[in-house]
Order: sequence, then C-alpha cells, then structure tokens
Amino acid sequence: MTANSLPISLFAPEPHLKISGIALSLASVLEQNHKPERAFEVYEEALGKLPKTLEALTGKEKLRAVGIAYKLGEMAEVVKGKEEKEERYFAWAVEALVKSMKDDVEGGTGGSQEMISHGDDPVVKELQLPEWATKTDVAAPFEALGSFYVRTGKLE
Repeated sequence: MTANSLPISLFAPEPHLKISGIALSLASVLEQNHKPERAFEVYEEALGKLPKTLEALTGKEKLRAVGIAYKLGEMAEVVKGKEEKEERYFAWAVEALVKSMKDDVEGGTGGSQEMISHGDDPVVKELQLPEWATKTDVAAPFEALGSFYVRTGKLE
C-alpha cells in the first residue's frame, strides 16, 4: 500500500485511524471479490501496524483496533487454515476493551459526564463506558468470545 510508505505524520490527526481505514477498504473489496484469505491477511497487517500499547491510541483508534480484532475472529472461523486464530482475536478484542475502559476510568476520561451520553441504562452506568465506546461495541466481542467457547466446548 502506498500509504504505508508515507510518514505517518501526514495523516494527523488520528493517523492510525486513517491508515487502518485504507486497509479496511482494501480488505472489504477483497472480501467482495471472494478472496477471503487475502482479506484476512490485510486485516492482520492493519492490526499489526497499530501501536502495541493501547495508550498510544485515541478512543476512535482503540475502537478501530478492537473492531479489526473482532473481524479477524469472525473470519478465522471460515477462512481455511485460520481457525486456530479465532479465540486469540476474540480474546484480544475483549482484553483490549476491558483494559481501555479501566484505563479511561482510572485516568479520569471515563467520568460521569461521558456516561450520561450513553443514556440511563444502569448496566451501562455501572460499566462506566468511555465516550468512544457504545454498548454494541463492547457487547459484540464478549458475545463472540462466549459463543466460541460454547461452540468448542470450552465451558471452563
């Protein structure tokens, strides 16, 4: 990709969001053209290019990383030879969400003002979701990981 050869500073603000967005567009086209193996590789490359520490990402970029991991988990079930990666990507998405929410709450960025924008749902208030995460963003990876464990008999 040409974007990968350019300095990341050219994509500011939120450069990782923009770079990964280009990769996601390419992967989507590959999926539509019945090339799931190559699309899977592009999604993996996009996730791999994000900083390893979530603290280096903005809220939208964190959510993008979780979304890519979630997509990889979904695809791993159906892409030949990638099945063993399904659990790893779903677990990564869940762990990243939990860590990011914990860091945002402890760092003061997940305070009550942001929670109000999520409505009056007592469960959501208890979770203290940061403003960059919605209930669906949080629930989907948890549900997918749980479904994986049920399907594979890993109930412990």
